[in-house]
Amino acid sequence: MQPGNFVNNSLQISDDVDWVKGKHHFSFGADWIHNQLNTSSGNNANVLFTFNSQFTGDVLGDFLLGRLSDYTQNSYSQTYFRQNYIELYGQDDIHLTSRLNVHVGLRWEPFSPEVDTANRGASFSPDAFSAGTTSSVFTRAPAGLSFVGDSGIPKGFTNRRLNIFEPPVGFAFDPSGNGKQSIRASYSIGYDNPETYPRGRTDKSLPNLYGRRTVSANKNTGVSRGRCVRRHPAQPQANLHAAMGFELPETSS
Repeated sequence: MQPGNFVNNSLQISDDVDWVKGKHHFSFGADWIHNQLNTSSGNNANVLFTFNSQFTGDVLGDFLLGRLSDYTQNSYSQTYFRQNYIELYGQDDIHLTSRLNVHVGLRWEPFSPEVDTANRGASFSPDAFSAGTTSSVFTRAPAGLSFVGDSGIPKGFTNRRLNIFEPPVGFAFDPSGNGKQSIRASYSIGYDNPETYPRGRTDKSLPNLYGRRTVSANKNTGVSRGRCVRRHPAQPQANLHAAMGFELPETSS
């Protein structure tokens, strides 16, 4: 194993304003957060050896003789995620009487998915696969796979949602008027955004697949065979047309 780096930077701008006028206490606010997550992982970059006792009948025996069944080695995998979080709200605490306060408000919190700066990743549709539909961005891709730039495929492979409104309402009531008792109730609808990195390893999706080599030994023939899946470096989408081949991430043994 080699160490992985997960560098997370955030830029935030926010402000809140309160205004008291008569029986009203108005509050307004806005919040904007720009998240940046750069990852570099060396999982199995130092080679993973496997011994399965197929040669001597004993795992330790295979190990001592150096008769491995297979090995796997990966190159570094990288992603560069970006995400924006926006929030606006307004509310009013109304002192209707000496015994009753009412709270009303509205919060707008749209959802913007994370995106990879190199548009790594792919979307698979069973319907498109059954229909034999192929990508217009990578024409040699298998049927059913779509990429950023194909019709109906947004950046981040997730649609934005702007119509997210969260209404909080509530009240506080003093039934006796002496300040010794209170009846309170409230209702609200709330949402939350997933933190950056819910999609994980988009670099493992074709055609931006990171480098991986797997070699397996055959007990009967003694022949070792394997496959090296080429890595297409992160680069502007237009340049990826020049990538050689479109191999599936499979190994042969």
